[in-house]
Amino acid sequence: MNRRNFLRNALTGAAVLGAGSCVPEGLNKVFGQKIPDSDDQLVGGSEFKKRKKIKLGAWDKLFKPLDIEIVAPYIKAAGFAGTTVSLNALVEDFKTEKWREEVKRLKQVAADNDLEFLSSGTSERDPVRVRRVFETAAQLGVLVICTGPGGVPEDEASYRKSVDDLGAMAKIAEEYKIPIVCKAHDGTCANTTAGLLRLLNDIKNPYFCADIDPYHVFLAKESLTEAAKKLVPYLKYAHVQDFKFGPDGKFAKASPIEKAPGRGEVDIPGYLKVLIDGGYEGPLMVEIYGHEMDLSTAILVTAQGHGYLDASLKILEKN
Repeated sequence: MNRRNFLRNALTGAAVLGAGSCVPEGLNKVFGQKIPDSDDQLVGGSEFKKRKKIKLGAWDKLFKPLDIEIVAPYIKAAGFAGTTVSLNALVEDFKTEKWREEVKRLKQVAADNDLEFLSSGTSERDPVRVRRVFETAAQLGVLVICTGPGGVPEDEASYRKSVDDLGAMAKIAEEYKIPIVCKAHDGTCANTTAGLLRLLNDIKNPYFCADIDPYHVFLAKESLTEAAKKLVPYLKYAHVQDFKFGPDGKFAKASPIEKAPGRGEVDIPGYLKVLIDGGYEGPLMVEIYGHEMDLSTAILVTAQGHGYLDASLKILEKN
């Protein structure tokens, strides 16, 4: 298959799923050009290798409950630069022989598959345990640590406690030179983009950064592209998944395949354009919430997601 046909097929889903378009309405308008009609119109081969700012990743829980050693080859084969890793058990076994063996195993899995651990998550707030998270992350080369805002909405005392807790975590993050990222999250003290911006302003630590998750942006009834424009100067992590919506604007029932990037109704090209125009550098993680998939479905979702996102980024970066 030549490069022109690959690009066309990636954008229509044919490279992965056969028939059925995955191109959102207005795609060419966002990209500012039509799908190229000849290889001469494509970016040169060296240009295709230049993108180092945005690193495409696949959430390891897409393959839950399979172990990372089993799923890493599939993630790499789909074309991703990295994945996520859970540190919960390692925090419990910190600095024991079991911890050392597991750290060694995970590093070997990453090396064998040429993958990075782009992120991990924690809900820890105890300083001793937070330090364990960052020490383990440093050993594994994890790029960012994700956490939630905590607290509850519309409660100033709860908000202030979150500022103190997250500020303390940011100081530890700064010691290890690993950013901690936080997203607007439904049901917390920062359940909107404005709430997250307030947190960022009140903590004011370069290692306390923003994370954007389309799912929670939509729960807040906000525009994804507008939220991204406000947050992009602070972003170190970005999620991506697709959705279908009902007449009332709420999430409609959809299968895992229909939530793969390019299969739903989210303006993903517009979202990616905001990230690129804003100079975003960091992971872009494919995630599908609310499903435990069999292996074949997980492989399809990851392959579809990478093909669509990679082709979209190449066209946007050309413009």
